Amino acid sequence: MNTLEAFAKLNDDKALAEKIQAAAKTPEDVYEALKGIGLTDDLDTFLAEAAKYSEAYSQLSAEEIESLSGGGTTITTLTTFTTYPISAALAGI
Repeated sequence: MNTLEAFAKLNDDKALAEKIQAAAKTPEDVYEALKGIGLTDDLDTFLAEAAKYSEAYSQLSAEEIESLSGGGTTITTLTTFTTYPISAALAGI
């Protein structure tokens, strides 16, 4: 599964996302955790994709973020397609 598919999987499984969030302190931690659920991209690809999604997300308005997340609590995220809050771990990307 590629990076986007891994993020989508986290978006669909809140318990898994929370588990990874609790364990992930660095981009490399996130990468290793996602490899554990089936990520097949290499680290460089993962980091490049994460940066791309983070940049796209940063350009969204609050209303767009709300519509993407389906409502509820949205925490700053890595990608435009997930509410998984791992941006703190990936802030250095």
